[in-house]
Amino acid sequence: MNPPNKSFASRRFEPSDVERHGELSPEVGDQRGGALYVYSERVKLAVRVALSTGRPLLVRGAPGWGKSSLAAAIAKHKNWRYLEKVISSRTQARDLMSELDLVRRLSDAQSKLGVDLDWRRYIRPGVLWKAFDPIGANLQERFFTRSVAGGAAIQAAEEDAGPAVPAVVLLDEMDKADPDVPNNLLVALGSLQFDVDEIGPPPVKAQPEALPLIIVTTNDERDLPRAFLRRCVEIELPALDGPDNDGSQRKKLLVEIGAEHLREKLDLAFVQRIADIIVDQANSAPADDGLIVPSPAEFIDTLRAVHELYGTSATISEIAAVISIAVRKRGLGVGM
Repeated sequence: MNPPNKSFASRRFEPSDVERHGELSPEVGDQRGGALYVYSERVKLAVRVALSTGRPLLVRGAPGWGKSSLAAAIAKHKNWRYLEKVISSRTQARDLMSELDLVRRLSDAQSKLGVDLDWRRYIRPGVLWKAFDPIGANLQERFFTRSVAGGAAIQAAEEDAGPAVPAVVLLDEMDKADPDVPNNLLVALGSLQFDVDEIGPPPVKAQPEALPLIIVTTNDERDLPRAFLRRCVEIELPALDGPDNDGSQRKKLLVEIGAEHLREKLDLAFVQRIADIIVDQANSAPADDGLIVPSPAEFIDTLRAVHELYGTSATISEIAAVISIAVRKRGLGVGM
């Protein structure tokens, strides 16, 4: 069973439809800091369900639709800590809890000082440890770095941690991992606690007054185990109201997101014009063509490129040329 939620009121999630936290970075490329997010009611509901149940939120969807940036945006909205781990084919479940540095231990064994008999000197806290128990993770980090020892380490860790603040944890692209990884996370994510074998009891436990929100993303390149799915609540992005065979719902969402990201540079009419051209081309493209209704990331790239290269008076042929580079991707079918 999950630990009881003793502070439900503090976990309520009531953002506005569009949230800005400070000014957006002027740099091009992906915005990963959660400074801007456009929420749908279904996304808000999914987050509320995850918070009220204590379950991880599994976010599906094609790349570029805001799966990864959702976690950072929630952390900004709630003023919670933000932690993330990008999953790869080499990631092991243990890496998310604690990392055992056997290379350092071997190096010590070959040195004059010899191996330290305290295993804590060779264990670095992982992202889940930092989310569940920030004071304990801070203390363990100090043991690992050998910066402070004994009682001084405990006192310093408690002083650094301050009051308990929940964390939003992003486990990004879980489908990249070996199938054993999500299976080996079942206990940790289901009970919000885990053991560190080299250290022994007590287990690392989430603090009842500061339970984390764990967000797991997948591009569905590999199916996740059923036992793992059962322990999650789930949403797919873009979260639309119903079937979108003509792309009209996605076009409306693209315009809203694009206008918010570039509102200091571009007017709504220009953003709408580019969206109309992209979706019209997608609707008229043959089935084997590589043109799709783009993700917001691709759409923003297109807006920036057209404006930078040709200005707001760009011709249809100039816009189409940019679209063919920024949106048309080899190996992608028509995403309608």
